[in-house]
Amino acid sequence: MDLLGNIIGPLFWYIVAISVLITVHEFGHFWVARRAGVTIKRFSIGFGKPLWLRRGRDGTEYALSMIPLGGYVSMLDDRFEDVPAAEAAAGAHNHKHPFAKILIAFAGPLFNLLLAVALFWLVFVIGKPDYPPIIGTPSGEMARSGFAQGDEIRSADGQPVTSWEQLGMAIGMGAAYRRDVQMTGVSRTGEPFERVLALSGLTTEGSERDQYLAIGYRPDDQPIAHALPDPTAPAAKAGIQVGDRFLTVNGQAVATAGEFFDQIQAGAATSAPIKLELDRSGTRREVFVTPRQDEVGGQTVYRIGVQLGRNQTVVTQYGPVKALGRAVARTAESTWNTVVILKDMLVGALSPKQISGPITIARVAEMTAEDGPIHFLGLLAVISVGLAVLNLLPVPILDGGHILYYSIEWIRGRVLSERELVTGQAIGMAMLAGLIGLAFFNDFARLFE
Repeated sequence: MDLLGNIIGPLFWYIVAISVLITVHEFGHFWVARRAGVTIKRFSIGFGKPLWLRRGRDGTEYALSMIPLGGYVSMLDDRFEDVPAAEAAAGAHNHKHPFAKILIAFAGPLFNLLLAVALFWLVFVIGKPDYPPIIGTPSGEMARSGFAQGDEIRSADGQPVTSWEQLGMAIGMGAAYRRDVQMTGVSRTGEPFERVLALSGLTTEGSERDQYLAIGYRPDDQPIAHALPDPTAPAAKAGIQVGDRFLTVNGQAVATAGEFFDQIQAGAATSAPIKLELDRSGTRREVFVTPRQDEVGGQTVYRIGVQLGRNQTVVTQYGPVKALGRAVARTAESTWNTVVILKDMLVGALSPKQISGPITIARVAEMTAEDGPIHFLGLLAVISVGLAVLNLLPVPILDGGHILYYSIEWIRGRVLSERELVTGQAIGMAMLAGLIGLAFFNDFARLFE
């Protein structure tokens, strides 16, 4: 894939993700403000010059603007414009009771949490395919900790594990906190085991890919075409079909998806096209493919556009009623985890390198979109929770800061002075600028690792 493709793909999916999340956030403010009697001057999807503008019968302008990176709600405020006293008293935001203003500020994060519940509900109702938590050929810390190919993990740190995603989250949290992970499971022969994955000694140096390789875990999948998501990719153009089992890559036998991936990387670096021998319903065939080049975390990766693994058969799926309960529980769990992570970063228990910015979000959004709409919806739900929690921080210019202001106003019986507001805004801007700067620094560090 060329440089332009590496930019356009992530940028497109970032715009899609952030536009949905921030528009829902702003609609929360809009919906509650209208019910609190606040006059809404404009509700815009996007920023900048309006590309489409319509005025409602209530006088509110509804706009689609040029920059599709969210939206905003403009409310009447007689501190910044001249309006008749009666109109200001009836509909100006600054004339409303502090409790009403608190509700308006809280509505944005609340709608993000409700969106997360809705998205998780869709994921659970439709069903999300995943790999079973069975270890492939281990290396690194997995091998040194005694794990073997075919080991099925049943629990991690006392929590049940039923899918590869859950296993990955447990290992990822252990790696982030540099703590060992206690696991139980059964071997390929059915013997139960208890083992400790030693992650407390992981070095903080190296890229995320380096640390992934140092841990040394991958699913026990097979080199079988499970899906061909892109009809323009080399695999589809070469005539590869779902269900084809790959036997050799440039004459080298492959028995696992990991071996297939490694041989594709080796073959693409030395020859083009690559000869693949495959089995289709008992008939051996040969095809030739020229992999596309991609950049992942600063590493060159060659892909042919095929998802492997016939054992991708674990599907988390529930009926509509049970799915709602699971969605609420998943949103609550994700919210709590986000709060704990932020707290641990503030006290130094977790490295600030874990903070991600727009570049990382864009790359992850593209990768999950390539995996399928269910995976993308799940990512949107997680980011929506993060956006809600971040906005509730008591930092001026964020919703949490506004809630703090209005609470003080309610207790004191008067609004904060202009000096207090300006000072708070300056502090908030400095804190937010520092956070954004750190996020971008981490993003660029990952790109060039």
